[in-house]
Amino acid sequence: MQEGEELKQLRNDIATTEKNLKTMKKMLEEGEKKCPHIWGQVRFTPTTIPGYFSPARGCGSDFQPSMNVPAETIKKWTRVCTICGKEETTTKTKFEGKEMPVFESDKQWGY
Repeated sequence: MQEGEELKQLRNDIATTEKNLKTMKKMLEEGEKKCPHIWGQVRFTPTTIPGYFSPARGCGSDFQPSMNVPAETIKKWTRVCTICGKEETTTKTKFEGKEMPVFESDKQWGY
């Protein structure tokens, strides 16, 4: 029976932790909304998906020839607020003589 009580306590601890996490996330979100955000330097942080070789398979009408799938790089930019530490990442860009990142929170300012 000892094990059953430990499992019940563990279940209660998890429920309490989830409730606390929800409360802390809400407090963090409210604090980030109040922060005037002074953004640090924008960093280029691309994600690279490696290429691979797919061998031929199947036969007859189900035949799929072999193929090389090239590597792909997803362009991303990241910035961090120097006050609260909030991190924003974007893949959206605009072109003003050169490619410039566009962050969601900048839309309120019309950028």
